[in-house]
Amino acid sequence: MTTPNYAALLAGSLHYANALEVDRLVLGLPVHNTQKYAAYLKDRFTGAHDFGWGDVQINSVLPLPQPLGTLITYIQQSGKKYDPDNAYLVIDVGYFTTDWVVARGYTMDDTRSGGAPGGAARIYQQVASLISADRGQPTDSIERIDKAIREARPMVFYGQDLDVSPYLAEAMAVTHQPIKEIQARVGRAEDIRAIILTGGGAQLYAPTIRAAFPLNVIHIMDAPCLANVRGFHAIGSARQLAKAA
Repeated sequence: MTTPNYAALLAGSLHYANALEVDRLVLGLPVHNTQKYAAYLKDRFTGAHDFGWGDVQINSVLPLPQPLGTLITYIQQSGKKYDPDNAYLVIDVGYFTTDWVVARGYTMDDTRSGGAPGGAARIYQQVASLISADRGQPTDSIERIDKAIREARPMVFYGQDLDVSPYLAEAMAVTHQPIKEIQARVGRAEDIRAIILTGGGAQLYAPTIRAAFPLNVIHIMDAPCLANVRGFHAIGSARQLAKAA
């Protein structure tokens, strides 16, 4: 959030969106860092910026806990099936962290929500370690491992097609600790109407989450990598309509 890399990623997003003026910029934050960095992001990115291709004007910034974007997307897609009188658990498995919120309606329960290190990257790193130990050659090809897992295809390793699936099966052990932290924070889940899985690592963590919450209904979002941003767009649009009314 405070690094040049974060600003560069934001600049790239604005560039590809051909945005020269943004009335309201909605930014997602890890649940456990939202209060810490929300004010910083507002101050840092509100105003005029020159990212290298001319001025970009950002009139206001709205930082939100990342999983709330998915919750809004889920509510919109569910329509009347969504039950605002009962709680939902949204688990957002990102690249480096896993965040979760327990919410009833649009209200987040801070005492049961949180975040923990450990997302998809932890699995990829463990797969790389297992390959290195098994083959006797170091590898840090995290992006290639990611691609091989997502496409269910072998990865080229010193001229050979390497099946990463046995290493992935063994690496799944690293998913247990973040999910244990969710269980500890959420507590008894008998009041949870449904668990909503989102984020790029949703499919990878799904087996561990199903084992941890065997009695709960679990729903994996369609296109989980985009679920948060779709919800953020809906929130920003609704705020603008309310402002104009």
